[in-house]
Amino acid sequence: MPARDLNKGVVQLKGKAYRVAERLYPAGYLTVFEPLIPDEEVLPFITKQYIAPLVIAFSLILLPLWLAISRGLLPLRRLADYLNRRVSDDFSPLSMSLPYRELKPIVQALDQLLRRSRDSIARERAIVQDAAHEMRTPLAVISTQAHALAREEDAEARQQNLAALEQAVARHSHLVQQLLRLAALEGVESERRQQVDLVEVTRNALIGLSPRAEEKGVELELDSPDGLLASLALVSFLSIVDNLLSNAVAYGRAGGRVRVRLAAADGRIELAVADDGPGIAAEDRPHLFERFYRGKTASAPGSGLGLAIVWQAVRAQGGRIRMTEGLEGRGVGFHVSLPWLSPS
Repeated sequence: MPARDLNKGVVQLKGKAYRVAERLYPAGYLTVFEPLIPDEEVLPFITKQYIAPLVIAFSLILLPLWLAISRGLLPLRRLADYLNRRVSDDFSPLSMSLPYRELKPIVQALDQLLRRSRDSIARERAIVQDAAHEMRTPLAVISTQAHALAREEDAEARQQNLAALEQAVARHSHLVQQLLRLAALEGVESERRQQVDLVEVTRNALIGLSPRAEEKGVELELDSPDGLLASLALVSFLSIVDNLLSNAVAYGRAGGRVRVRLAAADGRIELAVADDGPGIAAEDRPHLFERFYRGKTASAPGSGLGLAIVWQAVRAQGGRIRMTEGLEGRGVGFHVSLPWLSPS
């Protein structure tokens, strides 16, 4: 016989009311008695069974835990208040000392962030000051030649003033372009890589520079494979090639040579540009890649931004650059190594 549930309703037992449920089994039966609580006793029952234990637990466990957490977060609140009281342009190191070992890494990380911010602001101020200084000269020349051109009546003299004016405008335009390129290389967003033939790019750069080289009698050489496909930031690579070649022609000797080597080795692009000019003085070499720095013996006009742009472009692509020997024991060379991503 299958089991059956029987509901016997409410019974009285020793003066208390119970709701009774019974289940019959083939071998016996099971009876369950559930006490009935009157409405007026519900609140005292809940208080006794639930609220009283919670009150005891709060006083013995939750309250001490809350006090411990509040005390533990107090140094963080003090640090937050200290930072909120600092003025917006204060990038000096934090002078607040915290006794808790766990918070010291936070203070050290904030100090490092402030130091990087100080260095960045100092660099930007130096760039602005140097740029203003460099721009002042061509602007002064432009202003002088413009006034002279306006007053000059002799045709030959006017032509000379016009040539000087055009030269000053070109120098100023070149400086602005170099500054914009340097700012773009230092931007947050990285340049998109694209598939290019580096040999073709380098050959075109040499062709574009050939008029200046012919004017100075400089022989340009390219040592490279027939083609070299790679995936890299084209504009940055052009900045590297153009500035290294321009410097080699500008500061090399008249009637000299400039040799460019381009190859792929060990998963990297290797670019070398060397000349047989007068070279770079030993005291100038530590400052080669500084903005607006020009050697004391510099023989050609310039902004002092070319090698700074090269260094930034190489760095932006995760590459390396170093100075090497020039051609036949003379001049100077630069070797650039860039990560090579073969085209997919």
